[in-house]
Amino acid sequence: MGSSRDEATTRLGRMGLLLSLLVVVSPHLLRLEWPLVLFVVAVFLWRLVVEFRGWPQPGRLIRLGLTAVAFALVITTYHTAFGRQPGVALLTLMLTLKLVELRAVRDGMLVIFIGFFLMITNFLFDQAIYVGGYLLVAVLVLITELIVLNHPQVTRQDLRQHLRFAGVMVVQALPLMLLLFILFPRISAPLWSLPRDEGAAKTGVSDRLSMGDITHLADSNEVAFRVDFEGEPPPAGELYWRVFVMSYSDGRNWRPLSLPHLERWHNPASEERADYTITLEPHQQQWLVALEMPLLLPQGLEQKVAMSADYQLQLQQPLKKRLRYRLIAGDVGVRELLPQELQAALQLPAAVNPRTRELGEGWAEAGLSGEALVRHALQLLVEEAFYYSRTPPPLGANAVDQFLFESRRGFCEHYAAAFVTVMRAAGLPARVVTGYQGGELNPVGEYLIVRQADAHAWAEVWLEGRGWTRVDPTAAIPPERVENPGDGSRFDSLAADPLPASGVVWLVRGWRQLSLNWDALNHQWNYWVVGFSRERQQQLLSRLGLDSGWQDLGIALALMVAVVMLSLTFILLRRRVRPDPLQQLFQRYRRWLQKKGVESSASETAEVIGRRAMAQLPRRRAVLQEITHLFYRLRYDPDAPSDLLPRLRQSLRQLARSR
Repeated sequence: MGSSRDEATTRLGRMGLLLSLLVVVSPHLLRLEWPLVLFVVAVFLWRLVVEFRGWPQPGRLIRLGLTAVAFALVITTYHTAFGRQPGVALLTLMLTLKLVELRAVRDGMLVIFIGFFLMITNFLFDQAIYVGGYLLVAVLVLITELIVLNHPQVTRQDLRQHLRFAGVMVVQALPLMLLLFILFPRISAPLWSLPRDEGAAKTGVSDRLSMGDITHLADSNEVAFRVDFEGEPPPAGELYWRVFVMSYSDGRNWRPLSLPHLERWHNPASEERADYTITLEPHQQQWLVALEMPLLLPQGLEQKVAMSADYQLQLQQPLKKRLRYRLIAGDVGVRELLPQELQAALQLPAAVNPRTRELGEGWAEAGLSGEALVRHALQLLVEEAFYYSRTPPPLGANAVDQFLFESRRGFCEHYAAAFVTVMRAAGLPARVVTGYQGGELNPVGEYLIVRQADAHAWAEVWLEGRGWTRVDPTAAIPPERVENPGDGSRFDSLAADPLPASGVVWLVRGWRQLSLNWDALNHQWNYWVVGFSRERQQQLLSRLGLDSGWQDLGIALALMVAVVMLSLTFILLRRRVRPDPLQQLFQRYRRWLQKKGVESSASETAEVIGRRAMAQLPRRRAVLQEITHLFYRLRYDPDAPSDLLPRLRQSLRQLARSR
């Protein structure tokens, strides 16, 4: 790039622009498919070659061709240009292509401004605290490069000063940022509620259960939700977080049935068991999680939620952002079963699992009560050689028969599905419930962390006088027949798994403590920043005595911004520019000469004024000559010694005392 092209900056400035763009684009490279990543990397490498080898810029036809290739890559990869991932991918490629035609200052400015926009799109995918920290660094880099673009002759020594100035600008913007965060009207739909990407559903419990499905969750440490309890949390064995209730079965697969919504579902005199607040991670589905039976509908939601007759909580729209809501768990009392509910709780497919049906029918002929049937089934699991295993053998068409009478190895959904099948065969209404069990107590923040690894399945049976009662057949397996000890400890303790008996205990303990502290920090970030919803904004403004209507919020925001801007203006106006000491001495010198009759103008140099003064004041020629020489050295000699300024002051005093 030659100077005739109206260069954006020096080579150092252009390399800074490449670095700035790389900082902005890098997080998205981790999400893009490999053809798009290769395209971005190729453009960056080509630009580096241009800088160091002096290759010519491509013509207009080549640039148009590259643009068409970029668009075609996005369409081929995502089959659309709309949606969160395709849109951000297209913007990333188009911004990268701007490097191909980078010539003038305005090109560099455009890259910076689009870089700011692309940087913000990271929050469409993740709002974690580390993302905020990284983007703060990216803002600092972009502002620094913006300053560099306005100082084309930048040197390496200037970069530190420009970086410091960019930091000052960021700090000055913090009051306005805080005001906008608190007062800017919130909307119910989040910014990242864009058209849903295909295949965007996250790992979590599903509304379908097939004996063996939860295995892929067994080793996932991804957080499903966090829970803050009012007071002490219940014991680990009581923490059953229900999500789906599976009533229909074809003998192997289970799914929920559509039941009417309940308007009133609890006994007003029922005893409260737990008051808690859940922070649920986005899962792109419509379910909510609750601890056993909720006494009230969730509080603090931006969209409506419904409760079905089997106590499932369901949103109107898929959950696309982190959600925080409050619930109360308790005893909902006994109500009469709905006809379709009773029919669903006794449904069994014909000609499937005949041995299991025969077993249940035999228990029914013995005249056992509901409680006795439950005890009989659990006793069977204890007395026979049933094992809890994460790697059970595959099952065929009669999956329950094979599990109960042949393999006898399985995990939670094997036991829950088999137990419910036997109960239904014996004439006792029963159903499968899926969700999560237990959790890990974080002592740093005093809240519970429930992970995808805590996914679980259990059963509910209808008992006369007690209503729907939870039964967990998996918990009945003796500890010595649980292949992984950690799978059984979830029912006994909220503490983390025991440390390994090895020489690296200190390392594991340190890493665990660091993880808990980091999770507690993220939990606070989610509460105070990401979770600052419209409802929480209204609560805060109400405490401040402000109405949360759009008009009042707009007026309050405008007034606050005006106050901040006026305050900053006042501070800047009071900050006087430090005068040049040499200029002050020069003005004093001219004033003294004017008193002696030697006129001068502000545009004249010290040498011109000195010659005129020596002609009119010949008796002071020596000191005037010295003063002229010192003025010249101090103004134009970059290597002038530091003692020249004191010598100039001394010479001026000598001139003033002379006669």
